[in-house]
Amino acid sequence: MRKTNRLITKRALFYYCDRKIRVDWMLDYLGMVVLAATQIWFTWETEDVFKRMKMGQRRALKDFSKKLIDQINQIVQMVRGKVTANVMKKLETVLILDVHAKDIIEHFIRDSILSADEFEWESQLRFYWVRALDDVKLRQVSAEFEYGYEYFGMNGRLVITPLTDRIYLTLTQALSLYLGGAPAGPAGTGKTETTKDLAKAMGLLCVVTNCGESMDYKVSYLNVGQEIVRTLRGS
Repeated sequence: MRKTNRLITKRALFYYCDRKIRVDWMLDYLGMVVLAATQIWFTWETEDVFKRMKMGQRRALKDFSKKLIDQINQIVQMVRGKVTANVMKKLETVLILDVHAKDIIEHFIRDSILSADEFEWESQLRFYWVRALDDVKLRQVSAEFEYGYEYFGMNGRLVITPLTDRIYLTLTQALSLYLGGAPAGPAGTGKTETTKDLAKAMGLLCVVTNCGESMDYKVSYLNVGQEIVRTLRGS
């Protein structure tokens, strides 16, 4: 399954916006493939903008911001039309990532971030297709990970806020040092869901186990199986 997802992701990257507008390209591929390919292209386009700015194209970042807004408007226009439930989920999820991408670029414009070497860009969870490895790599500051290609269906992503970015950064740095993380806070504030969302972004399987006196390992295994079935049904 993972090998197949990798091959489909590679194909989606190659045909990104090739003879088709972006929203039509999205309809040709699985949701998780669209999300991964979209984030890889956003990383490449952002760093290409930084290169062009070094060459004297001062408006490159503002032009890129306008392009991102146009992409969001295309998705919004399609959402308002008649689409299937699965396509609607896909568009809504891509829209969440597109809005976050727009926010990043607007922050760069506001704070005059002009280089890919600046911490504000390095601290983002970035996706790269590494040709030498023929595979996807994720980078955030000093941490680097292989994309997992775990199939998770089209069950949505969380809205990404500055706090979410900081949690991602903390957890990825801990993982890169072979350590763990322990998000703390009141019940219902999103600690578990944020951790699960990071796993989705990295293409990894996330198993949630509630430990307590009444915990039964047999029931836990059953719950994991039920979650996998729900994921496949929601694809």
